[in-house]
Amino acid sequence: HTSRPDLHLHSHFSTPAFLGSAEGRPKSERKRLAIKLARDVERSSPLDSKKGPEPQTFGELREIQKMKKKMRNSIVKATSIFTVDAYPSEDASADTVESSWNWLYGFRSKKVKGLVDKDSSWLSRFIFGCIALNIIFLAMDGHNNPDWLIKFLYYSNIVLIGIFAAEMVIKLVVDGVLGYFKQISNALDAAIVIASLVEFAVNALGSLTGLRVLTRLMRAVRVARVSKLANRWPHLLQVLRILVSSFRGVGPVLCLALLMMFIFSVLGMQLFGARLDGSGSSEAELRYRFDDFSWAYMSVFYIYVGDNWPDVMQLAVEQYGSVCSIYFVLVILLGNWFLL
Repeated sequence: HTSRPDLHLHSHFSTPAFLGSAEGRPKSERKRLAIKLARDVERSSPLDSKKGPEPQTFGELREIQKMKKKMRNSIVKATSIFTVDAYPSEDASADTVESSWNWLYGFRSKKVKGLVDKDSSWLSRFIFGCIALNIIFLAMDGHNNPDWLIKFLYYSNIVLIGIFAAEMVIKLVVDGVLGYFKQISNALDAAIVIASLVEFAVNALGSLTGLRVLTRLMRAVRVARVSKLANRWPHLLQVLRILVSSFRGVGPVLCLALLMMFIFSVLGMQLFGARLDGSGSSEAELRYRFDDFSWAYMSVFYIYVGDNWPDVMQLAVEQYGSVCSIYFVLVILLGNWFLL
């Protein structure tokens, strides 16, 4: 078998001695046993230069090197073939279903997981279409809808809740509990499904117990289903991750902006609180006030974002003169231009 090293190894792996010694052993021991036997076969083969004659020509040397390379490749192939599922291991279960599935990690088969987890799977495409329908139904909802449309949207919402709940159950079975919640996107989907089920229960009880306010609040949960779109759109998910990672750099700037707003709010209360107290009759005099901290903070925020800040400055100039315009120039320079 020098021309076919794989057949040479196959004949040794098929011997009763090897089959008897490998039977019932764990996979790791079977692999070590196969590797040891393969090395013994290699050392005892006619290709061993210590046992065979020395090559006389360069062509014979190249031929021996090629055969040794084939022998090494055959060792790797043979050990993988004769050790993976050739013999029953001690951790193998007699029940095929139990050995291929457990409630923590789901199915072991990558082919089964690929039917559910891949973006190109039928389940992912179907759920993507349901999310698109959910967006359309949300846009159709309103307070002055006819009765037939209200019933249609109500039953459509029930169907979508059932579909999303069934998706969660299928993924829990396929991936297992730990495998499912290992991904943050799946945990978010589970939270949305549970919130949707709570919404359905609240809607059912709201007509009986008069929980109208709570029912309206729970309807906002439907908007959260739109976030499921990001989990199935890789490019959108990548943009969201970039935005989230950029918040780390924005945090110190935001804290500094809030601190500057606090300083200018307190300063505005000391400068304009006596007259800009909302006692006027115009809309600007009622909106822009510095008599307490909350109104002063909102007025400074309006100046920060550039919303009608000339009206605020005009009120102050009418009461205190043009010198108070320095305050507004500083707020705009430090707040709007430098920080924002």
